Amino acid sequence: SHMQKLGQACGWFEVSDPDWPMTVWQLILELTEQERPHGKMFQYRSIETDVLAFLMQRVTGKQLADLISEELWQPMGAEEDAYITLDRGGYALADGGFNATLRDFARFALLLLNGGKAHGRQIVPKEWIESFNKADHDVFGDERQGALPNGAYHNQFWIEAPDSPVFMCFGIFGQYLYMDPKAEFAMIKLSTDAEPVSEDRTFDMLAAAHALRDFCSRP
Repeated sequence: SHMQKLGQACGWFEVSDPDWPMTVWQLILELTEQERPHGKMFQYRSIETDVLAFLMQRVTGKQLADLISEELWQPMGAEEDAYITLDRGGYALADGGFNATLRDFARFALLLLNGGKAHGRQIVPKEWIESFNKADHDVFGDERQGALPNGAYHNQFWIEAPDSPVFMCFGIFGQYLYMDPKAEFAMIKLSTDAEPVSEDRTFDMLAAAHALRDFCSRP
């Protein structure tokens, strides 16, 4: 599968097939088949985030890790260095393997809750964050429909429902950032789950987030 190839290309897995791509860029060049027209139906694919990262590097002339550091991590006031996965070609992986402290993930969440502004500086464009509510549930497909029956995906964020202000980040093995700008509430959950993706655990996370948000919002 493409995910097995990605695991080998980024160095997470041992080399199981020497004919498979040895770097993420080599894997991207192999993906030439189109299943459907762009925008027709949502299906999450990790490698597409890497494609975006390569575009950012080409446009700016900078490596992804430097872009994150200069444009986001330092300006938002991160307390600790973050660590990022490198593949065999030295490419910083964009689709996963980003390691940071809980408090710095919380700083990132608060940055987004505050419309992309921190320390008197506009770090993330406010208009880009506000465009999350343009998510289209009709193209959401079956991806996470159980935990997010009214969900959507837009601008690299999971949307709880198009008529809800809540947006989220989901990582494998139980990493979650839950953000509700209307309630001025964020919850960060770091985990070491046994399964990469668990609908039951996502249900539990959402229930906990709703309960904490509602409790914190009480007069």
